[in-house]
Amino acid sequence: MSANTVPNVFHTHQAAGVEAEVRVDTPTMDRLRRAKRERPRGLFLKGPVPLDRIARAVRISGRALALLLAIHFQVDVSRQQWVRVTEGLLIKFGLTRDDKKRWLPRLAEVGLIDINNRGRGRATQVRLRNDSKQKIEPKRDKTETPRN
Repeated sequence: MSANTVPNVFHTHQAAGVEAEVRVDTPTMDRLRRAKRERPRGLFLKGPVPLDRIARAVRISGRALALLLAIHFQVDVSRQQWVRVTEGLLIKFGLTRDDKKRWLPRLAEVGLIDINNRGRGRATQVRLRNDSKQKIEPKRDKTETPRN
C-alpha cells in the first residue's frame, strides 16, 4: 500500500487502462470503523456487578472485595459457573494465597459465593451465588482494626 492511498478506497482497473477510486461508505463499514476505535484496551471487568454484592464484600474487608472482583473476572473470562482461583489471578488483583485462604470462607459465610473443596492436591472451585436475598453480617476477625 503506497503512502498516498486512502483507507477503505478500492482501486479498479478498467480495460481502457483508466484507474478509478471507489470509496465504500456503508453503515456496516461505519459501524466497524467505530467499533475498532472504541475497543477497550487491556483487561476489564464485565458488568453489571450488583452494588449490593460489592457493599456486602466491602463490609468484610477491602481484600475480600478484591477477591470477589477477581472471581467475577474469572467467571466472565472462562464463561464457566465453577472456576478456580489461580495464583496468576490473585497476582493480577494484588492478592496472596493467604488472602485467598482467609477471605474465601468469609465470602461464603455471607452468601456471596459457594465453595467446592475437591480434596487434598486438587484446586478449590468457587462460584458466584445468584441469590442476593440472604444477608448475614460477617463475624469480625480479632486481627481487624475497628472502623472509626
